[in-house]
Amino acid sequence: MAKATGLTDMAIRAIPLPAKGQIERRDLEYNGAGGLYLTIGHTGAATWSFRYTRARKLRKFKIGRYPATTIKMARAMARDLGVEVEKGGDPQADRLRAKYASTAPTPAVRTVAMVAEEFLRRHTDERNGERWAQEVRRILAKEILPVIGAKPIAEVAKADIRDLIDKIADGDGKRAPAPIQANRVLAVCAKMCRWCLGRDYLAVDPTAGLPRPSAETKRGRVLSDDELARVWRAAEGLGYPFGAAAKLLILTGGRREEIAAMKWSEIGTAKWKDAEVPALLLSAARAKNRLEHITPLSPAAAAVLASVPRHGEFVFTTNGKAHIAGWSRAKLRIDRMSGTTGWVFHDFRRCVSTWLNENGTDPHIVEAVLGHVVKGVGGVYNKAGYLREKAEALNLWAKHV
Repeated sequence: MAKATGLTDMAIRAIPLPAKGQIERRDLEYNGAGGLYLTIGHTGAATWSFRYTRARKLRKFKIGRYPATTIKMARAMARDLGVEVEKGGDPQADRLRAKYASTAPTPAVRTVAMVAEEFLRRHTDERNGERWAQEVRRILAKEILPVIGAKPIAEVAKADIRDLIDKIADGDGKRAPAPIQANRVLAVCAKMCRWCLGRDYLAVDPTAGLPRPSAETKRGRVLSDDELARVWRAAEGLGYPFGAAAKLLILTGGRREEIAAMKWSEIGTAKWKDAEVPALLLSAARAKNRLEHITPLSPAAAAVLASVPRHGEFVFTTNGKAHIAGWSRAKLRIDRMSGTTGWVFHDFRRCVSTWLNENGTDPHIVEAVLGHVVKGVGGVYNKAGYLREKAEALNLWAKHV
């Protein structure tokens, strides 16, 4: 077995699958009692486990599946279990007793980290889109669990949440103030706490009455034709992968993360009555609104994709194994190259919507192009796909661009 090192997501993705059976990797970043291991099967399924010794026998306590249980979450749970072992406890025996007695552990023994793993599995992954589920995992792992992950969920007080949010909003010596991020963290805390109330893990919601740290206003930025042209040329100069992805965002009006995570298998053709066009076929699991969305590809969009090299399953990738992420550096380069600032990638969607509405496209077709949910009775009864109309609208937009 290769020498174990502190595990990272990149290192885990690089581990070759065994031809049969399982392989194990120990996480040396965790240095508490016992050991934290990741077991990987030949199918690619990976499971975290905590190993410790009790009565001179090695015991194994399964923590959760990776990547639903992130590295940081697994370490936080391992720390909790290590404390329990050091106090003379036996987590595996306790789990078996609970199983055969058909009784759940009391809320007092559930830490925030343990509840977070269950919340992700039972609620977020089942009821929310993939993009939001990933964002919840990220916020839990980065902002919440390192601070209160080891605390019993029943002991979390309003002061704990307030202090957590205030430090993010105000910043400290290690990070700049991030009031909008603080809003997002509070939203995740509130959703998880309400879920805990429904399962009797909490008697009182500690987020109740806490105001959002910062007011948010809706953006109204629409790039002028000249600004959009300069951004397009800058994206062309930036090249693959971020430049090509930015050009596709402009041409399709797609959401940034949906385009960033595109797979070659999602590019095909769509047929509606007498129309058949090249299209991006986004499944309900991938779409933000949990509804299947078809984006016709204009000749210009198809040309962008034809220029993209193939490196694995993702259209836009830097390593052939994962889709692109971390757009901030690419955005700064486009700003410098174009001389256009004060915009974000999401503003491209507003540019598409504004131009189409101003140039005669029916509003309901514009909403269909953007993949918005139709509200009211129309959303219940009108299931038309408007494929041909969407294709015509995006072709006109592409010619304008």
